[in-house]
Amino acid sequence: MATTTQNKNTPDYESPAYLRMKPDIEVCSDVKQGTRHMRSLREKYLPRAPAETAMAYDRRIQKSEFFNGFGRTIKGLTGMVFRRSPTLGDDMPEALKTHWEDIDGAGTHGDVFAKSLFDDALTTGLSGILVDHPVVPEAGELSQAQVEERHLRPYWVRY
Repeated sequence: MATTTQNKNTPDYESPAYLRMKPDIEVCSDVKQGTRHMRSLREKYLPRAPAETAMAYDRRIQKSEFFNGFGRTIKGLTGMVFRRSPTLGDDMPEALKTHWEDIDGAGTHGDVFAKSLFDDALTTGLSGILVDHPVVPEAGELSQAQVEERHLRPYWVRY
């Protein structure tokens, strides 16, 4: 288990509010993944009876089915919201339109990123975006071609 610090200025800090939500987020994330995932977690969600043999427990695990109404609902709601892809307005700057094609610097289209963010928010009750930019000490000295060659542009990260 990862340890966290009490220092609010470090990346591993977890607020008291988040720590209270964390067990519920974990359950929702596990449930959404369906039967195979729930089976793989074994005793976390399907306790072994005190007198049950390992072989009997393994058989029971393999026979157990999990109706994933939660995951199906999340998928359906996300599909309804994104049945039409988001469109950028005509007044959107060209640089942002270009970034939308690769929003995270790893090839993810903005539509896919937004859908994934929405799915996370429905599943866990929270989701966020960090927009960052590589640090470039000599940025004022670079030509536009050098900036593009080095892929020096903002990128979005989903949290």
